[in-house]
Amino acid sequence: MKTMRQLLFILMASMLSLAVNAQELFLGGSIYANLDRGETTVGSTTNEDDKTNTLGLNPKFGIFLTEDIAFGAGVNFNRQKTIDAEDSDDFSVNNSFSFNPFARYYVINGGDFKVFAEGGLGFGLSRSKVESGGQSNDGPEGSSFEIYLMPAISYALTESFILEASVGSVSFDRNKTTTTTFVGAEEVEQEDINSDFGFNFGISSINFGAIFILP
Repeated sequence: MKTMRQLLFILMASMLSLAVNAQELFLGGSIYANLDRGETTVGSTTNEDDKTNTLGLNPKFGIFLTEDIAFGAGVNFNRQKTIDAEDSDDFSVNNSFSFNPFARYYVINGGDFKVFAEGGLGFGLSRSKVESGGQSNDGPEGSSFEIYLMPAISYALTESFILEASVGSVSFDRNKTTTTTFVGAEEVEQEDINSDFGFNFGISSINFGAIFILP
């Protein structure tokens, strides 16, 4: 954990020092929300599935070193709540936070329409809570590391306001989940580690956002 904090400090200090020679600074990000509702029918019986509400916020800032190269960082806040279909008073909540430094290279950079590639890292932490039978308990805790590369496009509505859309990504993720249980009176921690290589392109992988060029 100490090594990760040192790395994050070095990355932030480096980007601040680069701002001295920057051509332009920008702010941006995205917000997303999802309501998942469903039902299952077996014969003539239909039952509602668990309900899931997701809300995310992803602000970011960046620095254009040249017309074609930019560096930046973003933070991602995500809150997901799953409500039991049989008892709405029973639910679980997962809150996650990640820090994401990135670099961009603009392949097509003429006029209002631009095409660029963005590569970056992600360092994340998550906490969860489970409410059941009127009792609240801590759920699993997690940490994550990600490397990604994604193609994206942008269109300038004005000189300062630019819409962006990313189209899929190639990524590697490593996630660790720690669950605390009790065996008798003894507290036992179980760690699950999962690594995943993703190649995800399609309509469902399109994400929209915007950036604002600071004067």
